[in-house]
Amino acid sequence: MDRVSDQDEFERLRRRAIDCFHHNAFAEGEAAAAAARALRPDDVFAQLYHAMHLLDLNRRAEGIPALRQIAKLAAPDVVPMTSAVYLSRRRRTRQGFSFEDGWITMLEVVLAAGLAPIFSFDDLEARAQAGPSSAVNSSIPLSIVQFWDAVQPPEEVCELARRTQAANPDCSHQMFNAESARAFLHATLGARAAELFDACPHAAAKSDFFRVAYLFDQGGIYLDADEAAVRPLSRYIQRNAFDLVLRYTQAEVSCVDNCFIAVRPRMLLLQRVLDHILGNLESMVRHGMPTNVWVLTGPGVWTFSLVDLCLDPLASYRGNTLARTCLLEGADYQRLFDSPVMDYKLTPEGNWRMLKT
Repeated sequence: MDRVSDQDEFERLRRRAIDCFHHNAFAEGEAAAAAARALRPDDVFAQLYHAMHLLDLNRRAEGIPALRQIAKLAAPDVVPMTSAVYLSRRRRTRQGFSFEDGWITMLEVVLAAGLAPIFSFDDLEARAQAGPSSAVNSSIPLSIVQFWDAVQPPEEVCELARRTQAANPDCSHQMFNAESARAFLHATLGARAAELFDACPHAAAKSDFFRVAYLFDQGGIYLDADEAAVRPLSRYIQRNAFDLVLRYTQAEVSCVDNCFIAVRPRMLLLQRVLDHILGNLESMVRHGMPTNVWVLTGPGVWTFSLVDLCLDPLASYRGNTLARTCLLEGADYQRLFDSPVMDYKLTPEGNWRMLKT
């Protein structure tokens, strides 16, 4: 095949891959993208569409590594392409946001492209050991906030809270309950927010909602009741000038977790998370949206919101809005926190994952 016909064939296959993708003909599109990649092995477009077709065919073992590798090698090219695909397919429906699998997948692009910076525990420890001369005060208040729906938490929860306070004597500590959290929401967001709080299908959803509203308004550090901070958090937060510290889980389906959040007040990402939670709860109340807590108020909302912000074309004009963010993967996170097995999570009342939705 000569140069001209080779290029013509590549363009034909490229167009075919696009058409198949938008018409959900993923098997045919994967074949076209694979053929285009064979003609142009270094072409980012062909590699990207091949990976995305694999993912839509649920061939994750092939698609996820390919997507991560492409994003690492060609982030300036991949991010605009994935943004266009992502935004064109993402819709809010009465059942929540569509293309859920897609926006979870796009987290791989965000992480591999460095749009949300990843730090190891050793990175943080090295900076902390550098001493006061390198310290830059963070804008994150040294105030630890937790939630338990009842006024008196179980002793196992109280013990973890005591461990957290002992390891963090320079931080204030507050334990909100359902009544005090509802009062806070009513005072800061209004009567409708308090009604939506009451409508949450589980105590975990109430906790999800409250923590975002509180941290957006006040800033500070949120920690789940089944976690204990075993090191002084100020050592790793204050000396790094972070605006936001979160945990993320890298797995077959990666996600941003919300068990621990350290953030400055009024951060744009939290505004988006809060807006999406309010929208999801309204949809649940009005239209019977499924009450899966992970998608309704939990890590699914955080994952969606972070991807939405990073791949938002308008956000790019304002610069990297997550430049002062620290994401900690699970193994690094566990060097700062203890997450023991808790008795209260052995029942549906204490563990939303056991709910039938």
